[in-house]
Amino acid sequence: MIFLLALFGLPLAYLIAVASLLFNKDWRGVGWSLLFAAIAGATGVWAIFQSRASTAGIGIIAIPMTGAVAGFLGLAFARWRTSAEPLHRVVGWAGLPAFLLLVSFNIAQGEKEKSKNRSRDIAQDSIYKEIARDREMID
Repeated sequence: MIFLLALFGLPLAYLIAVASLLFNKDWRGVGWSLLFAAIAGATGVWAIFQSRASTAGIGIIAIPMTGAVAGFLGLAFARWRTSAEPLHRVVGWAGLPAFLLLVSFNIAQGEKEKSKNRSRDIAQDSIYKEIARDREMID
C-alpha cells in the first residue's frame, strides 16, 4: 500500500503542487523544480536503457516517482535557500545535495550496467574465438 502511494501519489502530489503554484502565478521555484525533475527523470531513463535485461523496462514505472522527489527537492531549494527562517534555509540548501545524490546514483547505476555489459561482451568474444578455433581445427 505504501509502495503504491509513493509510486502514484507522490507524482500526483507534485503535479498538484506545481499546478497550484502556476495557477496562483507564484513562479518562484517552479523553474528549478521542473529542471531538477527533468534531470532526475532523464538520468533514470538513461540508466535503465543501459541494461540489456529483458525486464529492465519495468524500472520506467518508478521514473515519475523519481522525478517528483527531485522536483520537490528543487522546489525546496529554490524557495527556501534564501529564507530568513534558519530551518527553512537549511532544508532548502539540503535539497541541492540530496538532488545531486539522486542523480549521481542514477549515473553510477548506468555506468555499472555499461561496465557489466563490456565485460560480458569480452567474455562472449573469447568464447566465439574459441569456437572458431575449434571449428578450424576440426575442418
